[in-house]
Amino acid sequence: MALRCGLSIHDYEYMTPYEIMLAVEEYQDRMRLEHEARIVQAYLTAVWQRSRRPPALKKVLSEMRPKEQPRQQTPEEMLTVAMRLHNAISKEGGR
Repeated sequence: MALRCGLSIHDYEYMTPYEIMLAVEEYQDRMRLEHEARIVQAYLTAVWQRSRRPPALKKVLSEMRPKEQPRQQTPEEMLTVAMRLHNAISKEGGR
């Protein structure tokens, strides 16, 4: 059996009041975000239904997808950046 905020009775019994309050606040935030998502969905549905030329679905989906992740630095590049920062800090500290 679980409580409305997603906690099991077993977890609830072993949590401090502070931990319970954190779980409840997280539940409230999650519910607020889900509610906002539903409102946005209803709004967009209404707008697209009334528009004369809705944008192509392919375009809308491509704009929503995350952009390509930046290339990760190699260890050598990280060392170079760290050495530059160290040198810059060392020069400032000597003034």
